[in-house]
Amino acid sequence: MYKDYFGLIDDPFSIAPNPQYLYMSEGHREALAHLLYGVTMDSGFILLTGEVGTGKTTVCRCLLEQIPDNADIAFILNPKMTSHELLAAICDELDINYPEHASIKVLIDALNDHLLKSHARSRKTVLIIDEAQNLSIDVLEQLRLLTNLETNQNKLIQVILLGQPELNTMLARNELRQLAQRVTARFHLEALNQAEVVNYVKHRLAVAGARGNLFPDRVIRKIFKKSGGIPRLINLLCDRALLGTYAQNRLTVDNNTVDQAAKEIFGSPAAFRIPNSVVLASLVLVSGGAIAWSVSQFQRDAQQPLSVMPQHEEILLPAETQTLFDPQTTGAGPNPTEIESASEPQSTLTLVAPQTNAMLRPVNDATAAAESAVIDSLADILRVPEALQFELAFKGLLESWSIDMPMDLKGEPCSLVVAHNLRCLSRIGSLRELSHINRPAILTFLYRDGQYRYATLSSMRESSITLEINGAQYNIAPADLINHWTGNYTLLWSMPPDHRISIKPGDSGRDIVWLDAHLSEILDNEPRAVEDLVFDAVLQEQVRMFQLSAGLIPDGIVGTNTWIQIHSRALKDVPMIRDY
Repeated sequence: MYKDYFGLIDDPFSIAPNPQYLYMSEGHREALAHLLYGVTMDSGFILLTGEVGTGKTTVCRCLLEQIPDNADIAFILNPKMTSHELLAAICDELDINYPEHASIKVLIDALNDHLLKSHARSRKTVLIIDEAQNLSIDVLEQLRLLTNLETNQNKLIQVILLGQPELNTMLARNELRQLAQRVTARFHLEALNQAEVVNYVKHRLAVAGARGNLFPDRVIRKIFKKSGGIPRLINLLCDRALLGTYAQNRLTVDNNTVDQAAKEIFGSPAAFRIPNSVVLASLVLVSGGAIAWSVSQFQRDAQQPLSVMPQHEEILLPAETQTLFDPQTTGAGPNPTEIESASEPQSTLTLVAPQTNAMLRPVNDATAAAESAVIDSLADILRVPEALQFELAFKGLLESWSIDMPMDLKGEPCSLVVAHNLRCLSRIGSLRELSHINRPAILTFLYRDGQYRYATLSSMRESSITLEINGAQYNIAPADLINHWTGNYTLLWSMPPDHRISIKPGDSGRDIVWLDAHLSEILDNEPRAVEDLVFDAVLQEQVRMFQLSAGLIPDGIVGTNTWIQIHSRALKDVPMIRDY
């Protein structure tokens, strides 16, 4: 009704899960990374909880768009069913044939046969259950039994449960303790904080073609208080507020209109109550004058994993675990099966609020860069035309590796770096993840005109981050960067000779020799003079020792993150964004 009046091309606050309008907060990015980790690992149950309307289903839709090619997904939307009905639904989702009126045993046998054949073809099977708080005790127990389908080395099915906070309460019951012990990773999706709500509203308006400032910041603060930061409620409030503004023949929404919209949507205060956990989180977020982001904060919550999105194996250990089990001091490590969640290792990175009086200026020399002057707004930088071009950012990334590539980078620039023994790594992640990987990276930003911008992250310091656009460097407050960053990044990493995506026991080759030599140097061991060296138990134990020292889960699997961290310790010619 109001689209033409405000010059919009679409409904900006529809509650339909349109991926075009997706706004990924830091929490949503970590939740997505959490689920992707679950898809790529054999790790029992993965649990994602959150209040109604916080975006669990939206995150799940993003997950389905990024599923690896070798994964088969069974997605259960309505879990209010019996154990027999659940097994039949799983078989239907996986296209498994079974006789009519099949018993539970027949269904399990058919499922097990299918899973074994899929495993033989190197395919993974993932069961995702939405609204899992509606599962009965009997069905949850049947799910636990499903995870008993396994080979000597691998689980045959991975289960991801999405649900409201009541799901945690259910799993705390004594009769479900066996299932609770198999939950290897948990994440609770919180509501948006005030800064995220501001960006959420502006993002959706920009995608819908808004050109004016329809929602002043003071009005968005009111929306934040009324909604508690829950995206679904934000959409309802904003939609009704725009309708009211249209009816009043006004061009911007005011606080009175938001108040009236809240009354129409929520009714009396007794009829609608924002969960206490959301209110408490909102009060804590608003009371802080600056955003402090140090690893110690994340250590306090065992349900907050680092948003590493491994290709198949690696997340970080909690920092307190690294302290207790440092092979350099104790010579021992924890049982990997006892590690259930992950967070960032020790880091000096701290987020501070942007300085509102600082002047926008490029950093043109090392002395000025060291001053860590924080600019007023990242939006002022992203306005420049050069920020539109991914190719310019990629050339800046190449320069950090001392590679001069004057050729046209249009098309597939990542294919060009293989000749320099490099490979691209593209993920959705967080600044904590980038701080740990410690490599220059191209960051993707969504500008207020709805177009994407690109900049090269060249360094991280305690209170500022240096971005490079077309040769000019700028210091940005981390808090300001987060407000514009989509979470997408691309970086380069150096490959060992004859690199393989993953190494399994019994493998041999030049990359195995390289691995043994550099791990021996790092761990101060004698390299083994063995002809036809293979990836055996001795070398795998060295990998675990190194992973512990690097803050990675010591699973003995050599993947991208392990390769990157080995290069950081063993080689001196790789660019880094912070002092190690």
